[in-house]
Amino acid sequence: MKKLNFCLSFLALFALVGVAFAQEIEVAEESSSWKPSLSLTLDWQSRYVSKGEIVNPDPIACADLFIELKGLYVDIWAPFDMTDINRPERSGAYTNNRKYRAEEVDYVVGYSYTIGADKLGDFSDLTIDFNYKYWQYPRATFDDDQLIELGVSLDNVLDPDSAFALKLGTSIAYHLNKNYKWWGQFYADLSYAINDKIKVGVKNTWYWGDKRFNRYQVWGEFEDGESVLLDDSEMNRDAINTAEVRLYAAYDVTDNISLGAFFAGAWAIDHERRYLWKSNGDFENNHQPNFWGGVSVSFNF
Repeated sequence: MKKLNFCLSFLALFALVGVAFAQEIEVAEESSSWKPSLSLTLDWQSRYVSKGEIVNPDPIACADLFIELKGLYVDIWAPFDMTDINRPERSGAYTNNRKYRAEEVDYVVGYSYTIGADKLGDFSDLTIDFNYKYWQYPRATFDDDQLIELGVSLDNVLDPDSAFALKLGTSIAYHLNKNYKWWGQFYADLSYAINDKIKVGVKNTWYWGDKRFNRYQVWGEFEDGESVLLDDSEMNRDAINTAEVRLYAAYDVTDNISLGAFFAGAWAIDHERRYLWKSNGDFENNHQPNFWGGVSVSFNF
């Protein structure tokens, strides 16, 4: 009987210790679940390209700060002019020289929700993202921009145990000013994990816009110090205007630091877009196709 009581007492004590330990783990996990994640990415690019089109033909440096907590996130991104191409007498787009200053500052506030693959027949995690963007152009002669964006992506439609991964995604954005235009994108991102630290991949993105988004201006030669506007019109249709292919590689130096590099090309798909890339005005720095590349370092915590 004494041995039985001792065994029961021992089991009860073991159970109490187990419960207490489990509670500590639960509290620790709950506490850690409220810890925000933070990432800072610094990169250099040979050109500033947006949606396949060259915005700044000279090299730029970029900084991106991303903070996330339980799906809610804030993202701040800025490209810095590394030359004096944006001086007022050169472009007329800014009231001061933007050399070594931000051409643009993008503020993003959003919410991202992921539905686990186990709820979708183990096909893939599905992520839904909704955000508000404010694009600020410091000391610019044109207005800032605001837009809302909705995106959906499948994180990996291939075997999760394979070294290959294929991510598919699409998004659509609506500008709250600047003629209330629409544009969207669809992409496929195929990557291969060489080992636990090195990954390479190729990403193909197609951009679409409505006729307001595809609005263009064509300028003539300068006369008496002023340019001549030859054409200011809208396309009479929606169009897939550009497609981009990006080759990239990433190397995880540590659990918190990674290095990256990419080389990309963009092609004008629509015939009017190809014509614009050969004209002056808003598209004077574009070619058929556009090529650019860059390197980056990221810190993740």
